[in-house]
Amino acid sequence: MEPENEDEQIQKQCVQLFSSTDFIMEPKVFDTIKDYFRHGGAPDQVIELLSENYMAIAQTATLMADWLILTGVEPVDVVNMIVQHLQTLIEKHFEPKKADSIFEAGGVPSWLTEMTEHMNWRQMIYKLAEAYPHCLMLNFTIKLLVDSGHEHEITSVPVAAQQVEVFTKVLMTTIQRTIDSEADEWKRNIQELVQLACHSEQTYLYAQSVLSSLANDAKSMIIRRISEEIELHAKAKDHNVTEITLTLDGTTAYHKVYQPLCAMLSKKALNPADVTTLYKIYQSTDPPPVDLIRKPAFIELLITQLFDPESTLNPEHRPKYIGLLAYACSVAETNKKSSRKSAVNSKEELSQTTIALEKALEICISSKSTVDLISDLNELYKCLRFPIVAACVLRWIEFRIFDPSYFKLDQGTTPVHLIIIDEIVSLHFLLHQKAFELLVRFFEATFAELDTLVHLEFKKTILDRMVHMLSCSYVHPILEYMKKRWEQQDTDVSLIRHFVFEVLEMIGPPYEPSFVQLFLPLLQKEAIAGTIPFRTDEERKCVKEFIEDRMRFCANLSTLCNDIPKLTERYIHIVQRKDYRFDAIECQNPYDVSVDDWKEIMSKNKTLKWILINSLPLYDQTNGIPSFNDYQQIVLDRTLAYAKAFNVNKVHLVMTDIENDSERSKIIDLVYQAATFFQPHHIMCLIEPISTRLNYYLRSYSTAIDIVKSSKTDNLKVMLDSFHLQRLHGNLTERVQGMIPFVGHVQISQTPKRNCPMSDDGEVNHRYFLSKLVEPFYQDFVGLEYTDSSNASFEWLNEFSKTN
Repeated sequence: MEPENEDEQIQKQCVQLFSSTDFIMEPKVFDTIKDYFRHGGAPDQVIELLSENYMAIAQTATLMADWLILTGVEPVDVVNMIVQHLQTLIEKHFEPKKADSIFEAGGVPSWLTEMTEHMNWRQMIYKLAEAYPHCLMLNFTIKLLVDSGHEHEITSVPVAAQQVEVFTKVLMTTIQRTIDSEADEWKRNIQELVQLACHSEQTYLYAQSVLSSLANDAKSMIIRRISEEIELHAKAKDHNVTEITLTLDGTTAYHKVYQPLCAMLSKKALNPADVTTLYKIYQSTDPPPVDLIRKPAFIELLITQLFDPESTLNPEHRPKYIGLLAYACSVAETNKKSSRKSAVNSKEELSQTTIALEKALEICISSKSTVDLISDLNELYKCLRFPIVAACVLRWIEFRIFDPSYFKLDQGTTPVHLIIIDEIVSLHFLLHQKAFELLVRFFEATFAELDTLVHLEFKKTILDRMVHMLSCSYVHPILEYMKKRWEQQDTDVSLIRHFVFEVLEMIGPPYEPSFVQLFLPLLQKEAIAGTIPFRTDEERKCVKEFIEDRMRFCANLSTLCNDIPKLTERYIHIVQRKDYRFDAIECQNPYDVSVDDWKEIMSKNKTLKWILINSLPLYDQTNGIPSFNDYQQIVLDRTLAYAKAFNVNKVHLVMTDIENDSERSKIIDLVYQAATFFQPHHIMCLIEPISTRLNYYLRSYSTAIDIVKSSKTDNLKVMLDSFHLQRLHGNLTERVQGMIPFVGHVQISQTPKRNCPMSDDGEVNHRYFLSKLVEPFYQDFVGLEYTDSSNASFEWLNEFSKTN
């Protein structure tokens, strides 16, 4: 058989392409037809093949989308359905070899760069990169995303660890986020950082080296704390990282310290000979740096050896253990690299700490019964003023109460050891977490030796300690714990009821929204404050006051008192009103007045808390949709400056109009990045569907809620404005029930004139609306964004606010 000539081969290749489904829709169809004709192909066959294999899949999808829109589905939701289905297909049929061939075909395609501009596609790329770690195209795209400033979105450790440049940027971003986080966010952020650093031996060493360098340069205690958390996690996984730790912190430069310290930390046990060696070194006239023995693991070993009742420590060695522990916890050194001098007299502080430790240890060892301990309680309380003594006694209490013989010796309803915990909590804020963790262990322990009713009373005593901690400002962890106990139904309801009413007797208005959000669900449970009779009238009163005292109103400077032309004069007028005392202020556009002028005006008049400002409207700042860097420069930086000046915790992100769905996706991406930008500053970002701008990117509350649900940060919420909600959707009271969990701020005004909400000249019964707003327990401010003159009365607000 004769081989095919070139024309026949090309015709055959073209026919194969013409026979594929919907090839007529492919971008290269015309070039293929030209090649086919150029090499002698017949026109009839082209027409026949293209028409027979035209299935109109794309057109059918468009038709289905149009039908969905006709049935009332929002266009944005339809686009999301299509995108999600397409992503599913890509993830299912992705082939790394074909993807890598893209680079062989002539560089990076433009569509890949365009994909990286959209959050949905970026999330898909991250997912694929985790599944196919050796795909060159995906690894290149990840680096492209990191170079574009999206490293904060990478939550997958394997993806981050593939390339050193990517890992470095993700690591630094995570470290910065952890440093900037408050107590509530610290646990989550440190977990992310720990998982990232402990992914492998290489990532551990690299992360700890980076942290060591940062700590040396910045002398930052929080950096050292982060490093210690990573080390603890590694040790919990049975990895011996002692030598790495001692090398990075410079202990190896002090060989006499390094050798005994390394031996004890590696074995997780103290040796009297090694402790004696260290004690002598630090008692010398020229001791090494105290930081070398301030290792948390070493301090913990010393505390356990000294205060464990089962310890076999020889009394002759005890002074050396105490001396070393006191030295590590009390000696302050002069910083030789700066002019800063220690404010602590180290010798005096060391002596006092040593004496307090010796006295506390003597009391703890000699107290065989409750009577013995009570007689020494005053003396012990004096010792507890020292933080290290409090930490030691806390550990001793743990050993004592978990001792199987404890309840045989102590039959009191409130063991004196628990009362000591109250004193420690009152004295030392930094020990709150350890004290709470210990109380949780007591609460969840079975204590099989106790009778059921006695055990129940003991648990009530533990809860009383938690209530005391709550009074000492350790609030959220305790409420979250009790809420979890209720949700898991693993705790007697009488205990939760006891906790709730103890808290109610202690607290009073005004209540922080975050507190109400955690506490109110407990109070609303039928078994806690419902059908069961109240023990006293005081209980009933406490419940009623807490539930009713929740609606707070803030005046909108930009709309109220609009007959007063200047914002500053409006502010003065509102804060001096006699008929109603507002709780706060919100403002659409404070930027017409400089920050300094605002501060001067507020310093000379009564002040109100600023709750919310709008960002500079993007539609007034630029044409088109900017990159995030440009958006930050022209909008966010100035907005943040005003937000910090007013100490506001909410910013409404006012965006721009769009011409197509692609532009909407880009704006939503800017919203997500803006939320990330504001998160370290503890500012909530709000998005609001606007009915008065026909081409605004957001004109649906269901779409706004979907955007919030898809956010990777927890500081993005919806602004619920009754005016826009009525104009866009109607049916306010039914819709609001399911929206509240996603709402960060509420504004009200009458529709359609934007006048007083209580006006009869409108479509909405706001008295009914506000009552329905309260039912799903909205606990934040209600903004009055309606137009009215300075002569208008605000007396109608008094029926909704219990504080005026």
